[in-house]
Amino acid sequence: MTGNSQALDENAVRRAYARWARFYDAVVGPVTDVGRAAAVAAVNALARKHVDTHGGDEPMSVLEVGVGSGLSLPGYARTTRITGIDLSTDMLDLARCRVSERALGHVAALEEMDAGALTFDTGRFDCAVAMYVMSVAPNPEAVLDELARITRPGGEVVIVNHFAKADGWVLWFERKLERVAALIGWHPAFGRERVLNHPDLELVMEKPLGLLRIFTLMRFRRRTTDATS
Repeated sequence: MTGNSQALDENAVRRAYARWARFYDAVVGPVTDVGRAAAVAAVNALARKHVDTHGGDEPMSVLEVGVGSGLSLPGYARTTRITGIDLSTDMLDLARCRVSERALGHVAALEEMDAGALTFDTGRFDCAVAMYVMSVAPNPEAVLDELARITRPGGEVVIVNHFAKADGWVLWFERKLERVAALIGWHPAFGRERVLNHPDLELVMEKPLGLLRIFTLMRFRRRTTDATS
């Protein structure tokens, strides 16, 4: 972050997405399609392995943090059991309508919750997904801690996000946009180092996405032994 960065708090995020909700799918949806498709494909690949190991009677449990309007929900394999959480009630209302209209039976629950203070038990999920969340969250380090905590040892955490460029005019522009972070609801100059080096998460894959490589897919494996033990 820079000295000109505007801090994001929960209320700022809620206000931003209350403004976005009515036209989010039409405006933001197409821009974020590439990352959403990549994350869902990664989860579905894990689900196939889960079926091979456990059989088809035990769905793979997935938590999607920042589920928003639920654009990703129809794409998940029906061998998954999806729980979605979001801070914005306006976005969750859209997600619930989508689940009802599309009869998405693999979606188990949609709940309003702070991603930095999840109420789920430790190791509750086989996989956790956070698409375009880390640069929105008021405390991304707390979110990463929670993603690691609720994912079982050996499970995976899948992250898609925009990360600030290392240098050049794009970085200059991102830093300028930081001045209105609270208005737009996310941090344009969010550094990738903020999601790396978590003691309980091992980076197993990193892939730039799209022709312009604006977004990045990261897959982390939850370590089987706590680094603090």
